[in-house]
This record gives sequence, C-alpha cells and structure tokens, in this order.
Amino acid sequence: MLVKINWLRELVDLKGITDQDIIGSLPKHALEVDGVSKVLKGTNLTIGHVLECEPHPNSDHLSLCKVDVKTEVLQIVCGAPNVRKGQYVIVALVGAELLDGFKIKKAKIRGIESCGMICSLDELGLEHKYVPEEYQNGIYYFKNKVEVGSHPLEVLDFDDLVLDLAVTSNRADLMSMKGMAQEIGAIFRRPLLKEEYKIKYEKEQAEDILDIKIETEDCLLYTGFLVKDIEIKESPQFIKSRLIASGIRPINNVVDITNYILMLFGQPLHAFDYDKVGNTILVRKANSNEMINTLDGTLRKLKIEDILITDGIKGIALAGVMGGLETEITSDTKNILLEAAVFNPRQIRRTSRRLDLVSESSIRYERGVDVNQTVKAGEYACYLFQKYANAKVYQGYASEGTLYLGDKTISLKVKEVNSILGVKIKEDEIIEILESLGFEVEKEKATLLVTVPNRRLDINIKEDLIEEIARLYGYDKMPNTLPSMPLAGGLSVYQKERRKLRRTLASLGLNEVMNYSLLDKDANKEFVLDPNNNWEELKVLQPLSSEHEYLRQNLAVGLVQTAKYNQARRESNLAVFEIGKVYYKLEEESKEREHLGILLSGKFIDGLWNKDADLKSNFYILKSILENVFPEYSFKYERLDYVAELHPGQAAKIIYNDKVVGMLGALHPEYASKHDLVDIYLLEVDLSKLLKKELEIKPYEKISKVPEVERDIALLVKDEIKAGELIDVIKDVKSRLVQDVYVFDLYKGEEIEKGYKSIALRIKLGSYETLTEKEINTLIERIYSALKTKLGAKLRD
Repeated sequence: MLVKINWLRELVDLKGITDQDIIGSLPKHALEVDGVSKVLKGTNLTIGHVLECEPHPNSDHLSLCKVDVKTEVLQIVCGAPNVRKGQYVIVALVGAELLDGFKIKKAKIRGIESCGMICSLDELGLEHKYVPEEYQNGIYYFKNKVEVGSHPLEVLDFDDLVLDLAVTSNRADLMSMKGMAQEIGAIFRRPLLKEEYKIKYEKEQAEDILDIKIETEDCLLYTGFLVKDIEIKESPQFIKSRLIASGIRPINNVVDITNYILMLFGQPLHAFDYDKVGNTILVRKANSNEMINTLDGTLRKLKIEDILITDGIKGIALAGVMGGLETEITSDTKNILLEAAVFNPRQIRRTSRRLDLVSESSIRYERGVDVNQTVKAGEYACYLFQKYANAKVYQGYASEGTLYLGDKTISLKVKEVNSILGVKIKEDEIIEILESLGFEVEKEKATLLVTVPNRRLDINIKEDLIEEIARLYGYDKMPNTLPSMPLAGGLSVYQKERRKLRRTLASLGLNEVMNYSLLDKDANKEFVLDPNNNWEELKVLQPLSSEHEYLRQNLAVGLVQTAKYNQARRESNLAVFEIGKVYYKLEEESKEREHLGILLSGKFIDGLWNKDADLKSNFYILKSILENVFPEYSFKYERLDYVAELHPGQAAKIIYNDKVVGMLGALHPEYASKHDLVDIYLLEVDLSKLLKKELEIKPYEKISKVPEVERDIALLVKDEIKAGELIDVIKDVKSRLVQDVYVFDLYKGEEIEKGYKSIALRIKLGSYETLTEKEINTLIERIYSALKTKLGAKLRD
C-alpha cells in the first residue's frame, strides 16, 4: 500500500509529528515499511516565466530563452520542441541536483551561455507512463498562471514522501487511506479529521429509474447511482498527484474520481455510460462459454462460476475484475451509472487469477470490502462528480442486497490481557487503545464489552483484541524472555541435499577442491552465464592486490586455474568438483548464490594393466555425472554460443523448469591454447535453483515381465531442426508406451536434398502386457503425424 503523507495529514491530526516520527513508529506497531520515496526528485528548483523564446543562432533545434525566476532573469538554452514564450515552467537553477545525481552547472551550449535548465517531468524522476501525452516529448509547463519563484513540487503536490507499506492479507482495512489514517491516529492517539461535504440533488430519484436485481449469492450488495450532464475533462492536480503517488495513471476526471474513491475508502467503483446500458442491471453467474469484450479489448470466454454484470440480457462488466468495452466512458459520455458493490472475495480471486487480470480493485475485493462503507463511498464520488465535472446528481440510489452488517461485540477482561501478554497494562490505557482504533468500549464490572466495527474483518475473538492491544501498546515495551525449553537443532533440507551431493560426487571418484573467491578484473569476465549482459561485478573496497580485486561470478575460472596448475606439473588426469558461493549485482541488488562446478581432463578411468578399459573424459561423461547426482531432475539441453571461453559446437545450456540453471562443455581451442590447457571439460550449475526443497518420493512402479519393443524411424528434416526437438515432440505424444527415444544415426549426403538432413531415431516401447502389432503401428502413426504437423518431418524412403 502506497501512502502519500500529505494526503494522510488531511485525514488525521498529525500536528507536531514529523515524517520521520511516522516512519520510525510504524515497524514498532507491526507495520513494515518496505520503502520511502518521492514522486519527483530535485533540489534548487523554482517556477519561472518564459519572457522571450528565440531560435538559437548556432542550432536548428535549440531555443534561446529569457526566463524570469523572480530574483533575476536567466538566459537558458533549451532543446525541447514545445517551449514557448509566456509559459510558466519548472527551472533547475545552477547547483541543482536532479535524478541520478545529475548536477546543473553554468555552461556554454553552441557558444552561448546557459544558466540553468527548463525541466521535463521525466528529468525530475516521474515514471514515463504517468507523464501526460502532451508533455512526453518536451518540457512541462503550467496551463494556468502560477507564482513566479514558488516551489514547483509544492504547486504540483509532490513535495512530500510516499511510504510503501507491507500490508498483511488479513488487514483489508489498511488498503485505504481512511484505514491508514485510523491506524496512524491510533498509534499516536490522534483524532481523525472530518470533511464536510454537501450534494445538491436533482428532483428525480435514482431508485425510480433503475431496476437492480441479483441472482447469485456471490453478490452481497449492488448499488447504482445516477449522474447526468457530466463534463469529461482533466482532473484537478490534487487528484492526479495522489493517484500517481498511489501507482495509478490519471486518465480523465470520471475515471480518476472512481480510482480516487478506491484509494480513499478502499471501495472499488465502476462507471458505465448510462446511455449505453439502460435502466436494468442484473447480476448473475455467467453462462458456460459466454463471451465478454473487456476494457482492454480482449474477448474473454467465461465459466459458470464467474460473476457477470448484465443489462438484463448481455454482459457489460466482469464483476470486481474489469468493465466491458461496449459501455466504457468516452469523451462523448454525458450520463453515467455508478456501480458500488460487494462481491464474494474467493470468487473474485479465482476469476482474476484465471484470466490474469489482477488490479487494485480485484486485490481489495479479494481481501474483503466493508459493506457498511459502500453507500458512503458512492455518495462521496457523486459529490466529487458534481464539484469537478459539473454533474447533476439524482437523489438517493437504487440497490439490492445487504446494506448494513451489524458490529461485533467481544467481551474481554483486563486480567486476561495481562496474563497472556506477560505485562501489566492499566485498564484505562487498554480502553484508550481500543477507542483509538475506533472501537466502542463499555464496562460491566470486571468485563469490557468491546464493539468492533465491521471494517475490521480480522477481529473476531478476544485473542484478536489482545493482539491489537499488544501492537498499539508497543512490542518494544515488552520484556525480553528466552524459551524455557531448549530447541533441538538440525540440518535444513538444503543442507541435507548439499551433504548428499558431496558424498555422491566423491563416490564417483571426484576430488573436492576449494578455490579463492577473489579474482582479477580480466579473469572475472570469463565464463559468465549471463545472456542479457545484465550482471555487474562486485568490487572489493580495499583489495589486498589487483589479482584479488573482484568477487568471482562463477566457479569455472577457479577450476580452470586448478587444471592449469596441475597440467603444468604433468598431472593431466583430473576429476574435481567445487561447491562454493558466487557473487554479482543485478538491478542494483547484490546476489549471492551457491554453485556446483565440475572439471574433467585426461582419463576419467585409467585401465592400468588393461588399456582397453581406459575411459577418456568427454562431454557425455560430464553430462552423465550431472544426471547421476541429480537423478530426480529432468534436465534439457540447448546449444550455448555466448560464452566465448567454451567451444561453440561442444557447449550447452542446462535447463530445468524452463529456466537456465547452468552450462557444460569443452574449452574453446583458442582459449585452451592460450592457457596451455589440454582436453578440459567444464560444468557449472546454480544449486540455489536445484536444492531449494525436498523432492517428492516417487511411487514404486513394478517391472514389466514382457520385453521392450524397439522401432526405428528415419526422418528427413530441415537443417535447422534439432534432434532434441524431434525427441520432445515424440515424448509430447504422452503415450504410456514410450519408454525412451534416442538418436542412432545422422546423415547428410548426395542423396539428401540440399538444406535437409536425415536423422534416425530409435523408440523403445514397453508395457505390462505383450504389445500387438496393431497397437505399435497405431502409436508410430500418431508419432509420425505429430512430427509432420509440428516440424514438417518426412519419412525417409
């Protein structure tokens, strides 16, 4: 939840309390602060008035401006195409610091001195999606007259902080500014500020015009408000600034007001073009395979559990998720029907997740909406329509369903509170805490009767109340105690799997090595498995030498150095592994991962007296080691060609769950020659992606008593088709009979058409019963049909 502090101060009395007081107090009361930021960034800014704007004498795209900043008139060279005489603009004075530490200095541009900069919103740090289209390719200018020399961030209402608060899933009440104001008021024991507003209604009654019906239990309440003669235009600046701070892009006054109410009350609203809807609203479940064209222009197929808002016949909105395209608000809209409703949280979640339409509205519906606030939210929206869209509002509203749910009353004893918390809190302080949360408290002898409003969906039993008392009392005031009983320690699943991995590799004849984790700059750029070139090196602040200046990004460099050391001393037969940490920075975040690296060279098995038993290290031995130590994982392999130190024809990416988890291959001949290395094969995988959880135990499968059947097929395919693609297609046939598929021949020659190759595959079929020739032929025909359809494969004569 993004909370704009200036907006918060309008809802609760926080006089004398600084922003830092607020930020520092929240974690003490179980509200985690994930981040603190400003929407716009920049120092030494002011509002200037462009007195003159002439073309730059030495440039065809620059302008030479004279700008009044109250204290002086500055000469500024501006490259924006939309700068004009008479504009009120944002000026960064000499000495200003903008986004990413960019400093404004006095400078000559094409031979003419420039003393400052006229700014765009992008240059002040506003995300591009929030910049109005008219300003996206140039500077920002105020459309109305503003005071020269005043602070632009104050005028734009961006001069405060925005808090990013982690709201737990049970605190639906904190998904609104009013809920946050109640919470902050309780922490500081400060009262809420009331806003008085009055709506001037028309004579007509909305309930006399609208006919609302509900035919599903998944809609608790549906209310409709009618507003006519509305003017679609730009929203006032305070609404736009608050929406942007909340992560919502302003569109127009009607849409913005519904989003403003969403953030203020936590109540989603939806505005329909009334002239496209009519007088009837019917809320029902969708029919099987019923279609609706949503606001994003997508035609969506619905299921019978989806809640659908209709005009009595066809769907006009997908309840709680997204409106329909046919009834959307446009620049021609004059009359609107405003929806304020409450739907089943579970059903909204299922629909939004299935259709991948998660929005601010659906998130709030999923957590639960206070039905007692629904009508109030709709009425306040009508007030804003009247004030900022010159609208006429019909009296009242039409509704169907439950308009009010009674508050909960929970009995509580002070003795119980102190016994459970292990502290002594006085009765008066307990009552003060509860009342600061908006609860009503009555005393009956030694019992407190606490009335909890419906907005607090998370409080249902006395233990919930005691938790609230502890939270507002302050966890930092509670005594520290140690557990009375010792807790038995143990290895985590990851640690157990890592220990098992070490034992398995040792049992295969590999020796463990430990290499230094610091490298020089050149070595640290080798063997980096980063296809997008996004990784940044991590440099040691005070390295002992230039050879140990950077934290390693992989284990391969250290293993190659180990091989070089051994081969220089005539030890050519190597089978070593290392398990260690690697380090890099990605998107300004430092990463620390644990990797496994394996290096083979020379003979993997030395036959000694029987030279026929010699087994020389190669790509496939390395691959078999990987599959031996991770037997439960189904790895896939794709050609690797962006790690320059590996042989492009003998290197592969290791893929698990559609993610690259490592690499294996032979050293590039040029790299090997340069470092005096012979027959080196490397493997490296990211253990943090493989040892995260305990694998499920596979159920026992009995062994078939009948022999396997083998069938060979020879296929003609285009050169770019890989053997692995053919095997994947065969396995995707999903027959229980296919046990294994592998390549046993590859041919290109005079008899093969240019651009094609012949690949022969052997398919092993197995069953618990003897297979008939008909069953085998039927399966082979299905396989060939799939290969022909998906990859254009042909049977070779």
